[in-house]
Amino acid sequence: GLACEQLLALRGLQHESGGGELPEAQRLFVERALLQAPLDAATREAVDAVCRLAHGQPLALELAARQARRLGVAAVRDALARDPRLLIASEPDVPARQRSLEAAFDSALASLPIRLQHELPRLAVLRGDFDRELASAALATSPEVLDALVDHSMLAFDSAGARYRWHPFLREFALRTLQRDAAAERQARLAVALHVFDTLRRAVLDEACPDEEVLAWVAREWTHVVDAWRTAVDEARPAWWVPLAEAIALHGEGRASGRESLRILGELAQPEPAGGDAETLAWARVMLLRARLEQWFDSDAS
Repeated sequence: GLACEQLLALRGLQHESGGGELPEAQRLFVERALLQAPLDAATREAVDAVCRLAHGQPLALELAARQARRLGVAAVRDALARDPRLLIASEPDVPARQRSLEAAFDSALASLPIRLQHELPRLAVLRGDFDRELASAALATSPEVLDALVDHSMLAFDSAGARYRWHPFLREFALRTLQRDAAAERQARLAVALHVFDTLRRAVLDEACPDEEVLAWVAREWTHVVDAWRTAVDEARPAWWVPLAEAIALHGEGRASGRESLRILGELAQPEPAGGDAETLAWARVMLLRARLEQWFDSDAS
């Protein structure tokens, strides 16, 4: 079997390289790939890239090293950048659960109690890290499920920031599992979008005197605010558009990311006349917010 049994560690090996001594992840990869030291500059750069793309995960590094023996480090780097599912070990001495990252995930998922097997994929609509309220919205069940997932090492919990965090590969494979059930994925995305909308609807988003606490929340939950906006657009929920758009516009003002806010608000197409007055008025309000943001950029440039 593979040398490392820690398949889906929430924290990978140290892989940040300063160009000097090899970090822990690079040392493992070099050893398992049977590379000869010292590494030339091109090989060292490719090794660093592989370890970064693997997030320092022992199984990913082991699989990548095995492929590097046959294909070379640069080819493995390019394959890992395209799709981590391409990391596959076909040798007969490798246990089935260790032959790919996806197999490791399937094995870990199957080891969970049935209830957690059903709930974990729903969380995959949340990118990056997230708080308990967002998670509870996605799960639509008892928040104690989160504690159980932490206990089973499916999530990490940062007590200092009261945030939950995915292992990068775990979230990707959990999302693929969720996408097999389109109705469940849609329900989870709508539930999270509704939670974000409700939070912003109750907030003070006035341009002249915005609530700083709310702005800090929007910055902290930025990816989830953007995802909620896109869900509201895709699902044609005009009642949700304005609070979400106001938050996106306010987040963009005075920030280097403001161009991103402009682009995101521009994703809302003009509604058909059959959409009704409410939809048309909501669209017009969003376009005013976008124009205000464009004006801010024009005045700042001048």
